[in-house]
Amino acid sequence: MQNGIIVPLKGGFITGAIGPAATDTQLDISNMTFQANGTPSLAAIGGSGTGAVATVTISGGSKTATTLTFTAGTGYKVGDVLTIDGNTTNFTGSIVLTVIEEDLLGDESEGFINSPSSGFWNCVIPAESGNYNLTKISQIESDHERLWSIVTSGGDAGNHKDIAICFDKAIVKACQKPNQNITVTGLPVGVEIISVDLS
Repeated sequence: MQNGIIVPLKGGFITGAIGPAATDTQLDISNMTFQANGTPSLAAIGGSGTGAVATVTISGGSKTATTLTFTAGTGYKVGDVLTIDGNTTNFTGSIVLTVIEEDLLGDESEGFINSPSSGFWNCVIPAESGNYNLTKISQIESDHERLWSIVTSGGDAGNHKDIAICFDKAIVKACQKPNQNITVTGLPVGVEIISVDLS
């Protein structure tokens, strides 16, 4: 069993093309009425995230060939139900999408920071220069150094030390409990982790 720190992530980005509606079970077009071919860009409502925008491609003189291509949105999860209301020019009513794993970019529900095989690691408090939303963990080992970048949202001058404390506590637990994975908990209200990457 690998030893390290599990970091829950906020969620994925909606991405890519979905459809055609006639054969795609995740698209519900039962409340959509075709008006004219076109490619309007429309906001999606609902789900766990924000900012999803779909380019709705309607072709062939009917609604059955409708496809959606998402170019924005963060924080969505598998199983979210999104509604795209018509623009009256191309269609009326609405299209309903159920998000599946393949719709998400960076869709892992958690990041993972490996424990160093030897040496030590430490957490750097988020700095104002990163808008308090970039935490770094360095792992110093005998043969190399790993630098982890943890991007959050909701960090500010009032809570950036508390963010670092949560990671410090997880590091201590991970050192005390070999062959166990420790989950980061206790982040300040409103703080969410966007990504965890080796920098």
